[in-house]
Amino acid sequence: MAEAELSKRLLRLALLVRTFDDTFSRAEDSVDYKKHLKRIEDEQQDFGGVYEGSPDVTKTIRECGNKIIHAEDVRPVYETQDERDDPEAMWGMNGTVELEGTRRDQWKIVIDIHSYVEGVLELINYNE
Repeated sequence: MAEAELSKRLLRLALLVRTFDDTFSRAEDSVDYKKHLKRIEDEQQDFGGVYEGSPDVTKTIRECGNKIIHAEDVRPVYETQDERDDPEAMWGMNGTVELEGTRRDQWKIVIDIHSYVEGVLELINYNE
């Protein structure tokens, strides 16, 4: 159930952030918003990594959101401190999600959910 909830909430977050970004990017006084966004993305530098496809897609909040929205496969990444083959091994999500899709081209990326959500939280504090 956790994976389904994570996917659903991640998609909802990406849609809300895209709407937020569209609204403020198109406003008459968008210069300050764009500076705010650029500062966040420059400080973070990257919200994940790319296995296949354009190397810049995890560098912006908007592109990460686009990939979340258009992903055909979403897989939380698990890890263990135990031996991998041990039937008693304890596994847990490590905070990253692998995404695959074919919108425009074939791509495979990983998004660090902690970094992405921190960037989103900073972004929505615009004008406070």
